[in-house]
Amino acid sequence: MVKLTFKNYPKPTGLSRIGSGEPGADIKLKGKVIGFISPSNRYRKYCLAFFKIKKNPTYEEPSPFENKHLTFSTKTVDEMKIYLRENSEKIVNELDLYISED
Repeated sequence: MVKLTFKNYPKPTGLSRIGSGEPGADIKLKGKVIGFISPSNRYRKYCLAFFKIKKNPTYEEPSPFENKHLTFSTKTVDEMKIYLRENSEKIVNELDLYISED
């Protein structure tokens, strides 16, 4: 049984709250961040979930992972969390996730 957990980003306060939308969240597996949920905004009317996928680092791109988003989208971050919880087993088994050591 694979269980994904989430850590919400803090909500802005004061004047920075004006015009800012819903905050996103980190996606975690066994306490390690494996992706994030990007909330809807004025340019994109839906939420997306991005995952860190392993890749071979090169001289030009030394990062050991790249961010890929799911083709599934929702209107809110909470709806995306529900979808990810229901499909966590499938997501973890099909994607070659990058889990950082730190």
